[in-house]
Amino acid sequence: MELTLSANHLHPVAQSFKLNKFSALIGENGCGKSSILQTIFEARMDEEMLTECKVVCFSSGHNERYSRTFSSYLKKARKSKTGLSLHCFYYDKTWSPLLIFLASVLKKQGKVRELLRSLGHVQESDDLGDDISSVLSCSFRIDRPFVHKVKAALKQEETGAQDTIRTTPFFRSLSSFIANVIDKDYEFEDIISKQIITVTSKEIFNTSFESAHIEGGTNGISDDPAVTFLTQAIDANNPITKTSLHLSFCNGLSLDEVSDGEYQLLFVYSLLDLFDDENTLFLFDEADSHLHFRNISKLWASVANAKGKALSTTHLLDSISEIGVENIHIIKQGRILPSTERKELQARLEQLSNINRAKLKAYALHELIVLMDNENDWEIFTRLAIRKLGQEKYEEISSQLRKICCISIESGWNSHTSSFAEKKLKWLESFVSYIDGSNHKAKNVCLICDRDSLPLASIDNESLQLNGGKGITSSIVGKSKINAQIFVWRRREVKHYLLSYTALKHHQLLKSVNNDSLGLACHLHKNMNGDYQCLVDEETGNKAPLATQHLGENLDFNEGLGQLSSEKVKSILDPLINIDGNGLDFAKLQAYIDLIPPDEISEDITKMYQFIKEKLR
Repeated sequence: MELTLSANHLHPVAQSFKLNKFSALIGENGCGKSSILQTIFEARMDEEMLTECKVVCFSSGHNERYSRTFSSYLKKARKSKTGLSLHCFYYDKTWSPLLIFLASVLKKQGKVRELLRSLGHVQESDDLGDDISSVLSCSFRIDRPFVHKVKAALKQEETGAQDTIRTTPFFRSLSSFIANVIDKDYEFEDIISKQIITVTSKEIFNTSFESAHIEGGTNGISDDPAVTFLTQAIDANNPITKTSLHLSFCNGLSLDEVSDGEYQLLFVYSLLDLFDDENTLFLFDEADSHLHFRNISKLWASVANAKGKALSTTHLLDSISEIGVENIHIIKQGRILPSTERKELQARLEQLSNINRAKLKAYALHELIVLMDNENDWEIFTRLAIRKLGQEKYEEISSQLRKICCISIESGWNSHTSSFAEKKLKWLESFVSYIDGSNHKAKNVCLICDRDSLPLASIDNESLQLNGGKGITSSIVGKSKINAQIFVWRRREVKHYLLSYTALKHHQLLKSVNNDSLGLACHLHKNMNGDYQCLVDEETGNKAPLATQHLGENLDFNEGLGQLSSEKVKSILDPLINIDGNGLDFAKLQAYIDLIPPDEISEDITKMYQFIKEKLR
């Protein structure tokens, strides 16, 4: 298949390339791989190309550009009287509970059911082999505007109208769904208040889902009516709220509790189960992220065996090996290089294969490897730890920390575009793959991440470990003898732990933090570490130091201080610890830390050091 692409923001002219049954785009970060997928997707939405194809797009993280353009597309689709068509659809992780549930229920011999079966996550009926254990729960309502539309349609029909909301496939499917799940006598005479409903295979099979005829739709491609209805019911969060979707498997296991690797496989498999067709084109943006290298072959084998075509992006050498170099396209500055430029392909493959082999070999000589967002973060942490625990322990702490290999790998996360600790986890995948079967000394890998805007509830307050993180790392390390754990600072960044009442007061900068924008309860105080909020006399506004024994278990984390914007903290601290143009100055940093009383340093520093020390025994 020959594809002609319009210009993208990196390459200002149109270009063509041959799409094999299964092709992949590789290149350096920022080279334009995702932009090319987006160009194809948007052109299909606008019916400028691939009009004979169903295009299904998946991104391993929430992609702002996909979301923005697709939302605009959906708004136009909602206004159409013909109903929602799935001929071009973007699926992010919010759709996963629905799609995985439907794939398991509707496709008994599908890839999702097969994987759930192998993991022991599904119970099947003895007679028909139905999935009788998976349960989809969600919030459901029928609001008053919709009731009014139905009543208006009844009046129109009394005057002879035939094309009303009540005659649409969506309405007839909705009526059947409500009758089977909520109230068999419901007639749209009044609202259905918001409530949590549960859906099993029984409700799916008992509901009469009607197919929609889409004028001008994709020839030869039909959507499963159950998938179409539930997608349309969720699309505008009415009557089903997408964020309320929750899927549980056999023995009450939640989809949220499976490993990232299992989750990724289930999601991609659900797309293949539900939408694969000879006229389907799958666009996979880093579908192999979070996968253990042993599962990469399973993923790409399934994609390669699909009826439709697939175009993917990847950074992993293991994926390229499975896909085959004959199916690889090199992207450079938004341009798809011609196949004749094989030296570019070779150079990129060598670059990937090195990731860097020499470096990985050096890393593997250390028993403990620590990944931090920035090499300067390690300096800040170690110097704070020495100051906190006492200068008399300098030699002990220094000798312990010298045994550690610290590597600068950013977390690569924000709430919109990727998964938490994504880049650190990709490094772990590469490292585990490298040491597989080789002699090495590595035993422990600590992935220490800036919190950024991650909800505090995602972090264990005592251990600073990411909740559910063990499952994520276990899926990567597999049967190797490496122990890997994900830790998260409770404050936005490491630099936030430098905020001190005494040190800032010395530099006449205390009011930069202790002001009305922060709130009295979150202010810094002399000889207090700022981990928890202070008691405030509401009548006088006086602040009283918080004593643990006064509140027992009801200590409130100082979220105000912990989540100060990075820009604000840097504006305060950078002039004190940096040299213009050269970044962090160790002498200035140490001079500043020497001003901080040990009592004003967070216990998070102590907890992290004690854990690291334990791993070195």
